[in-house]
Amino acid sequence: MKLYTSAQIKKWDQYTIKKQPITSSELMERAGNACTNRIVALLNEKGISQVKVICGSGDNGGDGYVIARKLFMQGFLVSVYTIASERKTSINNERNYFRIIHETGLHIHTIAHESQLPTIMENDLVVDAILGLGLQGEIEGIYAAVINYINACKGFVVSVDIPSGLPADLASTPVVLSTVIVRADLTLTFQIPKQFFLLADAFPYTGIFEVLDIGLLQDFQEEEPCDVHYITSEHKLRSIKIRHKYSNKGNYGHLLLIAGSYGKMGAAVLSAKGAMRAGCGLLTAYIPSSGNNIMQTSLPEAMVEPNNDDMFFTTFPDILQANAIAVGPGMGTNQLTNEALISWLAQVNKPIVIDADGLNIIAENIQRGQTITFPPETIITPHPKEFDRLAGASSSVIERVNKQLAFARKYQITVLLKGAHTSIATPQGELYFNSTGNPVLATAGSGDVLTGIIGSFLAQGYSPLEAALLGAYLHGACGDKWLELGNKTMLASDITAILPAII
Repeated sequence: MKLYTSAQIKKWDQYTIKKQPITSSELMERAGNACTNRIVALLNEKGISQVKVICGSGDNGGDGYVIARKLFMQGFLVSVYTIASERKTSINNERNYFRIIHETGLHIHTIAHESQLPTIMENDLVVDAILGLGLQGEIEGIYAAVINYINACKGFVVSVDIPSGLPADLASTPVVLSTVIVRADLTLTFQIPKQFFLLADAFPYTGIFEVLDIGLLQDFQEEEPCDVHYITSEHKLRSIKIRHKYSNKGNYGHLLLIAGSYGKMGAAVLSAKGAMRAGCGLLTAYIPSSGNNIMQTSLPEAMVEPNNDDMFFTTFPDILQANAIAVGPGMGTNQLTNEALISWLAQVNKPIVIDADGLNIIAENIQRGQTITFPPETIITPHPKEFDRLAGASSSVIERVNKQLAFARKYQITVLLKGAHTSIATPQGELYFNSTGNPVLATAGSGDVLTGIIGSFLAQGYSPLEAALLGAYLHGACGDKWLELGNKTMLASDITAILPAII
């Protein structure tokens, strides 16, 4: 799914209006109706009957008038407020303004100064239909007063399309967010998530966001280019390769896994299990010799090639027999390991995924000013702190994402940044956000399993981008299924156990 900018979304609206054809008011009715249906379910669920709808002067306000009218006609106690300002009123807004007066008899209260702010009780539901995508410049005056007042009250807040004051686009988002932003409990957004919703910086404002289909024509997505994407099940299902009846293990790739050190062999085992559960035909685990019995007992399906040193890596293996490589989990950052890894990486010419201590070693060398050349078809999978060591500290999530894109371009690699809505940046400047996953995956070893999964897909012949997208999606889907089964916590080994069923 393409995640368009606010300007492109408005263009999509106009495309739909022209092609269907429908009027802009009819499209607004669709949006208002979709929101109303969800709000009615919420009101019934929470036992709330009093609704305060606060509207601005643009199309978002028009959506609010539609919602107010429809809720009123269904018997809910609705109070409607419009903010008086010099902002230009849209034609749609005017039409719905008068429709609500003539068809329902609802009185619209005007908020021109702070003395006219509505009384919002704890058991009220507040609908924020103030600004939507129409945000331009700083929020001041009565608009700022209304937003700050909403945030100070204890009612349940539902924002229409986007919390008022929140930037929608990654490119236009400031590093430091304005404090004048509605803090919603639920955001009902239209057709697609807004780009900024996928970052942790937005969560205090969006709360939970839900996407409502308002019937914008899908043909537009085929024609309109976009560099920001959302990974959905439809895309992932199409990308999984079907296994041929007469295939054998040799058809599914040989992964070389370089992982583990004394006391951290669990990371190597988890990564190895993730790789084999994801379907690679063969796996060779290159590990310190002290871990031989652990690996062979934990995963007899893996072949083991022990390193010369008992505790950590002093040399790295020949890669001729491997189709792809995974390196880093539990490896440690001993100085001898550091020197051996950097020297070995310069000779690698196979697809490779680098994680954990492999990244920490690379970061240490970058910080010392050493030039790093990554192998062709490299994927790196840092968590935020690991990435900050590689690219420098960031003051916000959006700054880190911009650095992620720059790092991928500079080194011509795929950068998977782990977290909620894991983001994947490509050498060409594209950015993908994952739609699966939840906090049960925040557990020791979870990232090691992901490394194995991605390495497995590389060995099976998937491109770096597809391996990263598919790995992130399936890894998150395991967590979603685990939560669906009623579990509140998870072991990394649970991911490997459930992965085949998810695939």
